[in-house]
Amino acid sequence: MNLSDFFIRGRHLFGFLVPGVMWVSVASILLWSSTPLSFIEEGDNPVVRSILVLALGYMTGFCLQTVLWPLIINPLKNKLGVSPSLKMLTEYLEGVFEARLPPPEPQDRVTRDRLPLLCKLYVLENSQELRKLLLEKEADINFLVAVMVPGPLLLVTWTWFETRSLPTTLSITAFAVILVLLLLWNLRRYLLREIEEWYETFLVLQLKKTSAEPPIPKSLV
Repeated sequence: MNLSDFFIRGRHLFGFLVPGVMWVSVASILLWSSTPLSFIEEGDNPVVRSILVLALGYMTGFCLQTVLWPLIINPLKNKLGVSPSLKMLTEYLEGVFEARLPPPEPQDRVTRDRLPLLCKLYVLENSQELRKLLLEKEADINFLVAVMVPGPLLLVTWTWFETRSLPTTLSITAFAVILVLLLLWNLRRYLLREIEEWYETFLVLQLKKTSAEPPIPKSLV
């Protein structure tokens, strides 16, 4: 057991807790014209109330983001298609696996749709440095998806709650729409490169492994 096991991981913090607290804040403003911060400050025991808000936020985030994830990611991935470079990498790696896997019919063991996940799992298992790189990119994607809906919605509701001004709220709403478009653009950019990076890091490990192998004696050639 590592010390890091006692801390909340990035996927849970940025994927569930942060957007969950945003959703709770939006609901609190719309239903009771109050904020979670007011709920914490008004009580006799702010520590307990803070824990309650965080726990409710985590559960809310887990439930809602589990539903929103496929609704945002799947249509976007379907529209992206396959780039020429990704197609070339896929065909090359299929050849690598066919050459390394035992017969018979190695192509039946690793289908094309399972190839990206297999490369990712191999990297996560065999390199701590590359594992950190992939997990950081994954955390970025999780965060973009997580805040895409509750972030702008909280911005608009909080503005109306604080100002009660329709022109100001409409201006912030326009800004929120632009923000969502920017988040979508960044998410698309990440998704375009995600599978290619899994393939490339897998190939880096293969090259490193090959270079570490001792050369074959000339007498055996």
